[in-house]
Amino acid sequence: MQKLLEQLDNIFEVIEKEDIAPPISDEKFRRLAGRLPFKIPSIIENLYKWHDGIEQFIPGYDLLPLSDAIAEYENLIALGEEYQDKEFFDESFFPILYADKSYILVDCDPSYEASIYCLFLELNDILQRYENVDQMLQIVVDAYLSRAYYMEEGLLVKNPVLLQKIESKYLSLEQQNQREAEWNKLCDELHQLENRDRSQEQWDFQKSILISRLYETYDERAIIYLTKFLNDNNPQIVSKAAFGLGELRAREKVPELIKLLNHPAQVVRNLAACAIREIASPEDELLIQPLLTLLADEAHIVQISAAEALGRLKNPKAVATLINFFINSLSDNKSGVKYQIISALKQIGDFEVVEKLKQQKSKVPPHQVQLIDEAISLIEKANW
Repeated sequence: MQKLLEQLDNIFEVIEKEDIAPPISDEKFRRLAGRLPFKIPSIIENLYKWHDGIEQFIPGYDLLPLSDAIAEYENLIALGEEYQDKEFFDESFFPILYADKSYILVDCDPSYEASIYCLFLELNDILQRYENVDQMLQIVVDAYLSRAYYMEEGLLVKNPVLLQKIESKYLSLEQQNQREAEWNKLCDELHQLENRDRSQEQWDFQKSILISRLYETYDERAIIYLTKFLNDNNPQIVSKAAFGLGELRAREKVPELIKLLNHPAQVVRNLAACAIREIASPEDELLIQPLLTLLADEAHIVQISAAEALGRLKNPKAVATLINFFINSLSDNKSGVKYQIISALKQIGDFEVVEKLKQQKSKVPPHQVQLIDEAISLIEKANW
């Protein structure tokens, strides 16, 4: 474990990670740990004597300072008593990571080798995630090194498909077999449904559920199944399949997604743009023109998704057109398009953006000059 923690320290130094707490003192650890009805496993003690809290330790989750972790533990115990449900929360589970209404817990029962679980409060659902802390830390280290975890606009985010591959390297044989069994079951359900008689409404409902389950596997084998749904007669099914291809970062399906940008259904155009946004990288210059064209879409939500995708491309070639659309959107008080265009211009980061916006001030009515000044202020603001 110590070697993994040293690797993480080296990674954090290179990426200049902030909000890392110092180690907890022995005295403070003993005092706080004494409030618990069990002994904290030594491997978790070592974790807190490494750092007593790290914001954005993994995407969406903070490593809680020990004092906060104990407070959350006490809250969960109280919540279980309020629900009068002994199965809600095992008293040997200790929360070490926290996101909005979800926890990553370690089982402090000595007979379970500090297994790691996820608790989702809104779903009242708890699932085993890792066999032990070492397995979790090894995956975290590899995720940072391979950029399955990466910083974007000040937030730590993940590439779920790449993370899935990393996890597969460290899963036990039992975990691998379980994952494969779940995949085979899903494939069987797909084949069975194709051969059953059912109403169109029932069939569409089942297809929608299966599409979600396919892309939520983050298994690249799902891409071929999702692609078949792009030819469906129901725009809701097509749009959901397109969205799923984005979630799976299916770069090889970009040509199909570009074609969907011209689909007659707004929902399809929108989610195809969202999918391209998830796949796009600054090297994808050939995506600029289709997305710039989409800025003229009749639907504001489609325009917003196109602007988001252009921001992800971060290519200065889009700046002139984005500024033109921004100026044209100033008269629409209800449109959120202009704010997304400002965000895209900020992401692109072209040093000439602000100067080009200033040049527009002489071309617009006086009441719109203030809006341009606000846009410039937002672009120059460090953490907007």
